[in-house]
Amino acid sequence: MNRVTLREGDYLFKAGDYGGAFIIDTGEVALEGMNREIIVGEGDIVGEIALTGRSYAASARALGHVEATEMSRTDILAIARIPNEAEPLVEALLEKIARLTDALLHKPA
Repeated sequence: MNRVTLREGDYLFKAGDYGGAFIIDTGEVALEGMNREIIVGEGDIVGEIALTGRSYAASARALGHVEATEMSRTDILAIARIPNEAEPLVEALLEKIARLTDALLHKPA
């Protein structure tokens, strides 16, 4: 795992790049892609699609000072084997799935 510090306007990653997932520790990040912008913040996980070997589908830009923890696929799988460590990670991923599903279902026509 690697700690990352960003200033306003810095990119955590850009669409098309490859890398790891990031947990936002402090601050907010704008996910930009497909003519949409979604703001995420503390406790959110971004970039998890890259853990499947795919490139990032969106860009993630810092909205002010941001601190994040980068996690590789190996890091995530290691955490998943520790029950008390896995629960917050699973909860965060499930919450993200619910939010994204809700956003897709309520997307203006």
